[in-house]
Amino acid sequence: MKFRAIRASALGQVDAIVVPLSSDGGAPTGLPRSVKTVVDRIAKNEAGAGRPYGVTSHHGEPLVVVVGAGRAADYDAGRGLRDVAARGVSDAC
Repeated sequence: MKFRAIRASALGQVDAIVVPLSSDGGAPTGLPRSVKTVVDRIAKNEAGAGRPYGVTSHHGEPLVVVVGAGRAADYDAGRGLRDVAARGVSDAC
């Protein structure tokens, strides 16, 4: 499996998507509708889905790995994105 970080608008045919989810918000903007629906459903139905480094996976096409990023106000984009991506990749493999 190859991994790369891209903007949601550049998303093409992929095997898995790692999505950060803040504990006080919903899905990031710009996701394809099908992925946004999955992330919103996880945020609504899974207790603690947004807690830091918590992982919830949806096994579909593609695999959607939602990684909790904690509170948006406490989120450090540089360190946080790297940590969230690492946690998501370890779960996707």
